Amino acid sequence: MKTKISKEIRDSIRKAAKYRHKASHFEIIIEKWLDTNGVGDNDSFRDTYIDSVQLSNNPEEAIERFEELLIEKEISEKIDREYNN
Repeated sequence: MKTKISKEIRDSIRKAAKYRHKASHFEIIIEKWLDTNGVGDNDSFRDTYIDSVQLSNNPEEAIERFEELLIEKEISEKIDREYNN
């Protein structure tokens, strides 16, 4: 059957699906970690992941920013505890 979709595009679609499937496995691990750390609904963490990992392929930037965000979270929680006691 003749197709309007070139071999290159067909192969690219197949490869994208294959790698997307692999990536989703790791994203589940990351989601669990976010939830475990109480930041699953935190937009800063989500935005960092999307910007640094999904869009710009810069995982080290994401790791560094996650570290900063966790420190900020700990400081904020400490201040809240001190204020409420």
